[in-house]
Amino acid sequence: MKSIPLLAGLCLLLSFASANAQTLLNIPFDNNDDLKHFVSPGPGLSIGTAFEQQRCLIVASDVDAQALAPIEVQPVQKYKLTVRAAVDDTDTVETNDRLTEILAKNRGKSFAACELTFFDDGGKESTFLLYGKTRMETDSVPIVSRQLHDFVTVFYAPPNAKTLQLKLLPRKRKLWIDCIVLEQEKSEATENCNPDFRYGNFNLSGWDADSEGRLYARADGKTVLKCGN
Repeated sequence: MKSIPLLAGLCLLLSFASANAQTLLNIPFDNNDDLKHFVSPGPGLSIGTAFEQQRCLIVASDVDAQALAPIEVQPVQKYKLTVRAAVDDTDTVETNDRLTEILAKNRGKSFAACELTFFDDGGKESTFLLYGKTRMETDSVPIVSRQLHDFVTVFYAPPNAKTLQLKLLPRKRKLWIDCIVLEQEKSEATENCNPDFRYGNFNLSGWDADSEGRLYARADGKTVLKCGN
């Protein structure tokens, strides 16, 4: 009679372990121990408080780039990266109502960002090849809010990928990073990434809108793709 609750408990534990196994990286930046995730962290990185005493990683504006240690990934596996962060900048979502258009056109290359780079078994950079010759880079995650915000990208690891390296690029702006989470993407239940724009109008992963297209937040809060004028 006691075997049923025991079996149910065991199944629950296995389910919990399986869910945890899907998370490859989860850095809360609560204390200095979290700096161990970086490759040779320099003096421009520190753990401090901001935003009503919220503990977070503070990246000085004079930091050129700061890489995290490589993370092992599976080829052609779908992943989701969440960077909860804020930036000290004059051009942000709070000050520029055309920022979604700018992001759609330059994919965030002029803003502070978190860059994604894949490497193969031999340590060479790995990427998807369109028609076998055109390199398809994985978009960086632009950080464009003065308040802490979840910036999300969903992507596939290239066929030859062995590791993924994340790199913070302040681009002469001060950054606050509340957390970085990398996990296998399971909730979308689709082959394509970000099928319903659930991550908001500043998260273009999975889409390459033309010069007239952009993500748009409706009055009811739902994000849609606006095509044309």
